[in-house]
Amino acid sequence: MNKRQLFGLTFGLLHIPFMAAAAGNSAEALLQKIGGNGAPVIIASYTTTAPKLDGKLDDPVWEKAAVRNDFVQLCKEIVSAEATTTVRALYDDQNLYLAFSCTEKEADIKRAYRKDGDPLWLDSCIDMFFAPAESKTIDDLPKDESHYQLIFNSNQAKFSQLGNRGYGSWLGEWEIAAAVTPAGWTAEVKIPFTSLDKRLSTPQNMSYWRMQIGRAAFPGKKREYSALFPCAGLFRGHDYFGMLVFIQDPNGFNFGRRSDYNREIQPELARVEQTLKNGGMSSDSHCAVALSTLSMDFNAADGLQYFVKRENIYRQLTALKAEAATVCRQKLAAQLTKSGQRLLAVPHPAISDFGKVLPEFIPDPAASCKPVKIRLCRNEFEPASIVIWAPEQLQGVTVSIAPVEGVTLAPRWVKCWYQGGSPVCPQNVHSGCYLTPELLLNNDDIVGVDMVNKKNIFREPLALKDKWQYPPDDAEKLQPLALLPSAFAKQLWLTAHASANARPGIYQSKITIAVAGNTLAEVPLQVEVMEFDLQPSKLISGCYYNTSWGKKPKVKAESEMRNLVDHGITAVGLREDAKDLSTVVEMMKRIGLPVEPLYIENSTRPEILQKADLNHKDYLSKARTRITEWTDAAKKAQVKTLYLYLIDEPKGETITKQIPVADLVHQAGAKTWDAFNLGPGYRQLAGNSIDAVVYNGNPTREAAAAAHKDGGTIYSYDNPQLGIEFTEVYRRNFGLLLWQNDFDGSFNFAWFWLFVDHAKKIPSHPWDDFDSSGFRDHCMMYPTVNGCVDTVQGEGWREGVDDCRYLSTLEYWIAHASNAKAAAAAAAWLKQLKDGEVAALTDLDGVRSTMIEHIRACQSR
Repeated sequence: MNKRQLFGLTFGLLHIPFMAAAAGNSAEALLQKIGGNGAPVIIASYTTTAPKLDGKLDDPVWEKAAVRNDFVQLCKEIVSAEATTTVRALYDDQNLYLAFSCTEKEADIKRAYRKDGDPLWLDSCIDMFFAPAESKTIDDLPKDESHYQLIFNSNQAKFSQLGNRGYGSWLGEWEIAAAVTPAGWTAEVKIPFTSLDKRLSTPQNMSYWRMQIGRAAFPGKKREYSALFPCAGLFRGHDYFGMLVFIQDPNGFNFGRRSDYNREIQPELARVEQTLKNGGMSSDSHCAVALSTLSMDFNAADGLQYFVKRENIYRQLTALKAEAATVCRQKLAAQLTKSGQRLLAVPHPAISDFGKVLPEFIPDPAASCKPVKIRLCRNEFEPASIVIWAPEQLQGVTVSIAPVEGVTLAPRWVKCWYQGGSPVCPQNVHSGCYLTPELLLNNDDIVGVDMVNKKNIFREPLALKDKWQYPPDDAEKLQPLALLPSAFAKQLWLTAHASANARPGIYQSKITIAVAGNTLAEVPLQVEVMEFDLQPSKLISGCYYNTSWGKKPKVKAESEMRNLVDHGITAVGLREDAKDLSTVVEMMKRIGLPVEPLYIENSTRPEILQKADLNHKDYLSKARTRITEWTDAAKKAQVKTLYLYLIDEPKGETITKQIPVADLVHQAGAKTWDAFNLGPGYRQLAGNSIDAVVYNGNPTREAAAAAHKDGGTIYSYDNPQLGIEFTEVYRRNFGLLLWQNDFDGSFNFAWFWLFVDHAKKIPSHPWDDFDSSGFRDHCMMYPTVNGCVDTVQGEGWREGVDDCRYLSTLEYWIAHASNAKAAAAAAAWLKQLKDGEVAALTDLDGVRSTMIEHIRACQSR
């Protein structure tokens, strides 16, 4: 089965119209359509009328809600609960509403606790668990704790927590009203979406949260635990969670299903297909048939039926991935052993988020020892990679590369290690524990990996004895790979850099892979140094950075600056003391990191700008003093253009309240910059107070036009934030996509930033992705004692910068062309690319190749 056939099965699902779920569209009818009681789904129907919270359940609006009353006892067998529980769900634009009716003789109701935070689980109570996929707050928690837990009893006392962290770890503004009757007790609950996470908005039609509802009751004075979705052990076991599905129009767009498809299903199906192709499996093999069947099953699970079948589809996918990898690995090993071939060395795209090279990756033997081709200009870095794979275990694998005049060829091992980010979805919050290709190392043993216990192992403990206590520096040159296990894919990364004096031409070289002096594979390498030079990018490539360079050892600070320069950064947000600015600026100039204009992150906050009353005279006086301190420091450092940061991501009236501070900045001869995550609406509140806007999310021409209207500047950030192990995402989103949408560049957060371990109240360690709560540490590089270890995402970022350099070069030669006809053709193509939206940037290597062709055509006579 080829890729076209697969996509015919899977990609087409996005265009299938969703049929009515039942003859009627009531929530009860929808529930019955998917199995009624026993379905792993509870339906929340949309309402424009909010129920009155009095605990009596007599609002007519509850009649439109589907009823679930099939709670079962907390045990391995499915046994109906003796104390029956009925639950209904509704939602509007701001809140989720739940209604409970709990049978329990009034004399049996245990209600000893009356205060919020009391151990309500000892009483008769309702225990709710919610895990919205869009909530970033819970994503750093372990799997069975990544939820919000809300408990209440008939006394209207509340208990809430994040995961299992205890009362006070989350105190959302949720409400509960309860009423006791001789037959039991009833309750109504109101949960604002933003009380769970300020980033949560009104759920999309047919989106979902993972959830569970448990109950503790005392029928006949004996304790009974029951749950809506059958489980054994603890309510909070996520393997037993069901889904709370939000329904506004059952015939409308299936948001939850499409989200699953884009984030996980389609990428995983494509990877399985590639594995089968590389393993030489026929279309009638068991795995190929299972792949086709799974694709059709996913397409057939239409509407709410998808949520019923979702868990089974995921189980099938997991089993298929494992079977395909095992079968193909065994087949390929047998083929190589029979032919006497000890090693495969296969070229692999370096900048690609499809087909990440994990240990189970199966290379295509038909591509073995095909040439690696690198094309670059003087003063440009360009990556390439190959995958090596052996049917038997090898020790002491060495790599040597024949030199190329004027070009440095730096090979490094790609290290797969355990990180907290999803391998298929770019996000900067924890979503589990995943083996991920990220580090580029000369010494592959700088960190070990325990694949049985899923943890990283370091040569020495990662103790933060002081601020700069990091692992030892990496080796200066590529070290032998101590061990290449059998049927284990290992990626070798190659970064080429042409010097300013490199002569144009096509050079032939080779990559030799050997063991104990015996050559096992030779890969031809072709390096083309082009005859034209690249122009600087017209777009700013900026980043936030917790620099502290004025306090770090000089060798450490300069190595970090050099890392930024080598990856195309042209602006950096500094966090320094004003008294250190001259020293820092001098170092930046010496290393080649631009200082005009200069951006200061901690210029007017948090010491001042996070005060409650921004209009207080003492506040403005302090702000003026602080601003003067920085403008004086900039003059001393001979910086002409200075940007001072205001309140980070302000909202509402805070935006307007900080305008007097912006006026003070302008009066002092400096400019302002600030980040907003409100969309274009920030402009109405901020007016002209912000000179450089850092804009959250997808860039749009409308947002750019609003910023440019009065001569302002607009940069992109959080699309996604930095430090996530995706190469092509950074290349596209912070490269030509910004040009397409008229942005002035990027100023993303953050090249290096540590988040706080709240339990220890210290910054987490950058080499440990699992020691902090909240966001993952943002690392585009990993610091060592005196240096930096590069990452694959950093290489992807640099390719995005280089795409913009090629763009600027093409624009230059269109304006200075020797061939008018070629210039007109290039300009027409460039306009088509500009107006082609994201689809035009699908093949970025192809886009660059076309740019090169047009540049050369414009130069020809």
